[in-house]
Amino acid sequence: MRVLLDTNIFSSFEDYSDISGKLNELSRRLNPKAILLKHPKSIEYLNTLDEDTKRILHSKLAFCAFLNDYPSPINDLEFNTNVGYLKGTNNDLENHLLYAVYTNSVTYLITENRMIHQKSTKLGLKDRVLYLNEALDFFKEFYSIQKRQSLPQIKQRPIINVNVDDQIFDSLREEYPEFNNWYNEKAHLGRECWCYIKESGKLGAVLIFNGEDFDVIKTDPLLPEKRRFKICTFKVDQVRYKLGELLLKKAFDYCIDNSITETYLTHFAKSEFDYLVNLITEYGFIDIGTNENGENVFFKDLNPTPNQLMFCDYKDIFKKYYPLFYDGNRVKKLVVPIRPQYHEKLFTDYVKRTSITLNEYFGDFIIEGNTIKKAYISHSPIKNLKKGDILLFFSRIGYCFIKSRF
Repeated sequence: MRVLLDTNIFSSFEDYSDISGKLNELSRRLNPKAILLKHPKSIEYLNTLDEDTKRILHSKLAFCAFLNDYPSPINDLEFNTNVGYLKGTNNDLENHLLYAVYTNSVTYLITENRMIHQKSTKLGLKDRVLYLNEALDFFKEFYSIQKRQSLPQIKQRPIINVNVDDQIFDSLREEYPEFNNWYNEKAHLGRECWCYIKESGKLGAVLIFNGEDFDVIKTDPLLPEKRRFKICTFKVDQVRYKLGELLLKKAFDYCIDNSITETYLTHFAKSEFDYLVNLITEYGFIDIGTNENGENVFFKDLNPTPNQLMFCDYKDIFKKYYPLFYDGNRVKKLVVPIRPQYHEKLFTDYVKRTSITLNEYFGDFIIEGNTIKKAYISHSPIKNLKKGDILLFFSRIGYCFIKSRF
């Protein structure tokens, strides 16, 4: 995520120590999840001020990186028609700052400039242009993430540190001739991925994602601009390890932890067997049509409305809206005792799991732990389970807890 700061936030507070405290708090909440940026146009304006003010503001902004290769609104007729473009230093600066959000060069802009806030409303960008106090509250909630157990085999890293020429991307280069150009462009914007690297150093699986996608989804009908989780690239070489399910679950966990209610991906669906389509439709992605490039758009809603749930069979809620499930009085709930060593294998992401096996440490998987769908064989005499019934696994030794499955 890229957050642009307007130098105007300093002049809006009488006490520089007050603003410094707020900026330190903002930086603490965002680091290392976001990049704080300053616009070169802001620095141009700052350099017109008196020497003392200029020196203080330069020192306050020293921790921000420059927004390099910034877009200019001068020749964008639609943008200028909506916001107005009057010649003059302040108008020029305001429109450049706002245009960085408009073109998705940055994710959020923090400014105390009321004119920019008014213009952002005209452009439908109000939720991405924040006052400083709004930003402090917003990012406090935005990053109130529960701790999850991470698997050492799956690495999260910037794609700039992943080899674009890896053979796992070969099929993508065939379908998208401009793939390498796209990849390099996104790499320099800080795009990240989850990946599994084999002993050979080659990729066994990779999911490149954008957790701050605000694009209009150009299907028929259009889906308006909204923050969504976009799965940009999803490739699995080691199918037998169930890595597709593991990466998909990481995507769902990310959405839940970051209050994202919709996710999607685009893909040229094949008429014959298509592993990706089979996998994602099993967990609630639906084909909502094609975009302007002819790609199928697969969309998943993670926060259905009461009306949507009303028209969904309660036994199918867990599939269509996974990880949501029905737990009302039309399904049974059963407690299943399970030995801790089996629990460790089935639920490798359990937050209180205190250790990993030596094999896991060296990059191997407990395959049954990678899956969203689990299989558990026991001597239970209960035979009349039905689709949608809930199993609560109870670990009998050591730490005591119940883990639900359905």
